Amino acid sequence: MYSDYSGWHYVNTDPCHSSDPPAIGRLQEIKVPTLIIVGETDSRDSHRIATILKKKIRNSKRMTIKGAGHLPSMSAPSEFNEAVLSFLANV
Repeated sequence: MYSDYSGWHYVNTDPCHSSDPPAIGRLQEIKVPTLIIVGETDSRDSHRIATILKKKIRNSKRMTIKGAGHLPSMSAPSEFNEAVLSFLANV
């Protein structure tokens, strides 16, 4: 699925997905428990984003799924589901 993606959104501006002010400046407004999942072998940028989210969102938890890439729900579905269910059971 990922290999079929053209990458259009990486090189073009998507007029449907802009926010003003940018969402990164409003992350502290999130008031609900938040689970941030990143795959162990995902890009450095994705890990940096996960780190920023963890720092900015109060009551958040970051989890890295070992051996998973950019789509841990697809490459490690059992581990992903276990992480989500465990998180939900404790909120």
